[in-house]
Amino acid sequence: MLELLLATPFHDPATATTSTRRDDDDDCALLVFLRFLLQKNRGALRDVPPPGLSESTVLMTTFFGLLRLLQPALQAACESGTGPLAAFPVAELLAAADAAAEASPVFDAPRLGGVVSHLARENSLSDLEKQPISVGPVQPPSRVGSTPDNSSSKPYASTVQNQQGTQQGSRRQQQRYVAPPALKDAWVPELLNTCMLLYCWRVGFNYKMIHTLSSSVASSSATLEDLDRMIANSPGGDPARAGTWLIGTRKVYHDELTRDVRLLTLLRVAFFSPGKQAALCNLTTYLATLVTTVSSIPPAAKPDTPAAGSEAANGQPSAAEGQPQQQPQQDGLASPSGNGGSSGEPHLSNLLRYLPVVYVEVIVDYLTASRRCDEQSIVLPSAAAAGSDVAVQGPQAYVAWLCGSLNDRRIANPDVQESLLQVCGLLLDQPTWRSLVEAQPDKAWELVGSLLQVFDSRLWHPASGVLLKVIKDCGFGHQTAASRSPASLQQVLLDSLEGKSPIAAADNSSIAVSLALGGSAAAVARSDQDPAVVAARTKGFLNRLFNTLNWTLTEFTVCVGDLHNLRGRRSILEAQNQYRRTGLMFELSVNFMRILEFVVPTHAFLGSAVNRTRLRELLQFVLSHFTNGPDARRLNELLQANQPATPGASSSGGGTAPQAPAVAAAGLPGAAAPPPAPLAAAIPAYAASAMQFESNSLSERVQKPALLAPVMGILLAVWGAHKEGVADSGGDALLRELAGMADERFMAALQFMKDVDWCAFSPSCPLSGQLRAFAQLLDALATARAAHESSSASAGLPEDVPDEYLDPITMDIMSDPVKLPDSQIVVDRTTIERHLLSSETDPFSRAPLMSAQLTADVELKAKMQQWMAQHRKKQ
Repeated sequence: MLELLLATPFHDPATATTSTRRDDDDDCALLVFLRFLLQKNRGALRDVPPPGLSESTVLMTTFFGLLRLLQPALQAACESGTGPLAAFPVAELLAAADAAAEASPVFDAPRLGGVVSHLARENSLSDLEKQPISVGPVQPPSRVGSTPDNSSSKPYASTVQNQQGTQQGSRRQQQRYVAPPALKDAWVPELLNTCMLLYCWRVGFNYKMIHTLSSSVASSSATLEDLDRMIANSPGGDPARAGTWLIGTRKVYHDELTRDVRLLTLLRVAFFSPGKQAALCNLTTYLATLVTTVSSIPPAAKPDTPAAGSEAANGQPSAAEGQPQQQPQQDGLASPSGNGGSSGEPHLSNLLRYLPVVYVEVIVDYLTASRRCDEQSIVLPSAAAAGSDVAVQGPQAYVAWLCGSLNDRRIANPDVQESLLQVCGLLLDQPTWRSLVEAQPDKAWELVGSLLQVFDSRLWHPASGVLLKVIKDCGFGHQTAASRSPASLQQVLLDSLEGKSPIAAADNSSIAVSLALGGSAAAVARSDQDPAVVAARTKGFLNRLFNTLNWTLTEFTVCVGDLHNLRGRRSILEAQNQYRRTGLMFELSVNFMRILEFVVPTHAFLGSAVNRTRLRELLQFVLSHFTNGPDARRLNELLQANQPATPGASSSGGGTAPQAPAVAAAGLPGAAAPPPAPLAAAIPAYAASAMQFESNSLSERVQKPALLAPVMGILLAVWGAHKEGVADSGGDALLRELAGMADERFMAALQFMKDVDWCAFSPSCPLSGQLRAFAQLLDALATARAAHESSSASAGLPEDVPDEYLDPITMDIMSDPVKLPDSQIVVDRTTIERHLLSSETDPFSRAPLMSAQLTADVELKAKMQQWMAQHRKKQ
């Protein structure tokens, strides 16, 4: 039907008698029908849709029909950079904000940077930015500051193709674009834009449902397994004697699972047939290349920043009207009005802000749904063929788009930012995608740096999930490789924290592959990372990690206290929510502890006195609440009450040795804890089954070894840094500080960790060598503790310490006194640096304060050292 409409000409009666009418002004019946369809369904995204909208089947059928017509143009643009979509008029179709544009349906579409009227007022576009965008099969430069090529007077796509032809020696012959009959090149961009609007209005809902239903099926299946296990463990082992609530709940979950599986199967068959999947792959590849190109366009040069050999010195476009946009030759271009960003950052074009959200949603929905439907539904290149086949353009475009857009500040839509993190985590779960990212060191460096910055924002939760995918299989209890590849994402993350150049994290073969895949040589080999920017990024990441971990651990202990004290005194719904919140806080705490375990061995962490102090405080809290101390009493009793009465079961969360479960549960040496009242006795009988289900689920989720394993890894990392004897690594200093705080309770908690049955917790990972190293650490701490106690007894500080030697905030003796420039008050450097992490102000005068403004009080420090020496001499 669409092909028939395409072949039917349509002449506007208003221009039929005009002598100046050209043949190019003629429309076809298909364009008339599509414009009518868009105007009719313009309010489809409103909270209260207007009456008279088209049926969803009409919109979906039209979408896939248009997608079929656009396939030749999409393939030609992606594979060879030819065809009508190789020069896409983005500004003409998407960035217009005049009165005529307001009548277009695309004017109402959500944009990446906000509302169009606001963008036109605050982030206007230059003439150069309004030129058609050249979309080719390779990537544009990832940063404005990269070194330009001498041949940049030609369109950038052609320039890079010629460079790659020289580097690779041969390339598959480019295919010529063959247009469908009666389809004019001038109509193709409008058809693509119409296709995107139809997806936004209806089609995208079905692809999002695939992801939602897949998650629901997985959750329902896990819940059914738990219910079946509870029914099987009913009194006497007879399922017929199970509670009525359990039988009814299982039926509800079974019916819901059956319904979801049927609908999910229908969606997979309807929307992931081979033809539709191939068409969507071509569409998303083109859109990923388009978004990457738009995001890398620099702004027009100012009149006082001329470019050699270019007409852009007067603010005029250097390309002829209607030609693809050329790449300017300036580096360090100034930002136009309203571009945003702080000084010193590369400023890019505002055109990305005008791009509709649907252009990104199509890529996200396709990758997410494909990942959910089939692990291998997206064909990826093999390692041997990487860089030599045009087939790598699809995955290459996805990687370039994802790495470049993950932390782009021009994307103001929070849903888009979160969806980018979600699809990044899904793809890193697949080894082939992970290898593809690691094969391009510049993209891996950009991805990891963006994750560190995004984590220090309100998107810390999804960012932490992606970081866990990056550091997978690392840490105590995991099968870690003996040697880590320099190009692996784990090593790139460590290098990013240390501020090393990306060239140091990549070997020559990886750089060659990255260049073959279309990466910029300047981006791969750049070593001009600003140390101040890298240090600030690392400091912000570690501060957010500590703050969030402290919050989750505190919330978990509060939830445990509420469950312990208020059982039977709240509604069933409140109790269920409290159980689930407790389990969620524990899981978040374990995730953040694993991230902390990974970053502790770095010099950026151990070399900071503030980080070491916060780590000691964190270890004290964890060991006090999750081992056998008095603070762990409530958690032990809660886990003991929730565990089924099986022979030999441990009552401390499944991690203690079986020799003394009662002692571990009570937290008191040699004394057994009185068994708490059963949970079913504290609540009404009709709710006993529901509460038992939640409590058993909590016992399965809250396992002490899961949280203590990262603590073991942290302590072993400190011990390893001490044994290596690296100067200024911070390991020796932290070990001395741990020895100073190693009192009897601290040593008892470490002994509790040593007695955990780690082989049962991680049966697939040999831990004998690490356990021997931990025993050596305990012996070293015991020896250091004895020496510290003897030296402290003989050289104890007097009670009358001069006030000028005490920190006015912590009231401890200062070790490195510094003077604040505004209030002129002397405080310890560690104290004020920790304050500056949360507020860059003078704590006494509230004046702005930076770390570089602190002045060491050398005279006071000398007096303190002299006073300490005299005191030791008297002792």
